[in-house]
Amino acid sequence: IDTTENSALVYLQSYLQLKDSLQEEKNKIKIEELNVAYKTEKARLEIKARQKEIQTLKQQERLNHLTNYFIISLLILALMLSSFFFVRSRIKRKLAEVELRNQKLASEQMRRELEGKQKDLTNLALEIARKNELFTKTNQALEEIQKSNLPKNKHQQIKELIQYNNQQLRINEDLEELQLNIE
Repeated sequence: IDTTENSALVYLQSYLQLKDSLQEEKNKIKIEELNVAYKTEKARLEIKARQKEIQTLKQQERLNHLTNYFIISLLILALMLSSFFFVRSRIKRKLAEVELRNQKLASEQMRRELEGKQKDLTNLALEIARKNELFTKTNQALEEIQKSNLPKNKHQQIKELIQYNNQQLRINEDLEELQLNIE
């Protein structure tokens, strides 16, 4: 019996050893499965984190693009505004130059007109002076003739002529006064 007991014990030990080894294998497989599940979950979470990071980077990149577009748009707008104001100031300056030129031309034209009027006034003054001289000489000659012996009707005619000349002299004096006022 001893041998059977011994053999049963050996079998039992073998069985237990096999059972332990199977259990150990099952445990190893379970551990391996859990390890694989853990690593898979860890990888899935890392992938999810990376995808989130990629999405954040894409959003950041879009934001950077939008910021760049905004800055470029502002620069273009600033360039357009500065061009507008530059062109506007050039146009204003040219208009001012043209207006100044027109004023100079108008001033020059007025000066020429004034010179022409002054010449006309000078000529008028000379004409008045000549007429005054003529009327004065005529009056002197008529007064000399009136002193001579002439019939009464001729004296009257001469007197009328002297009065007419005196009237013309007064008119000429008024014209001279008008000329002085005009000057």
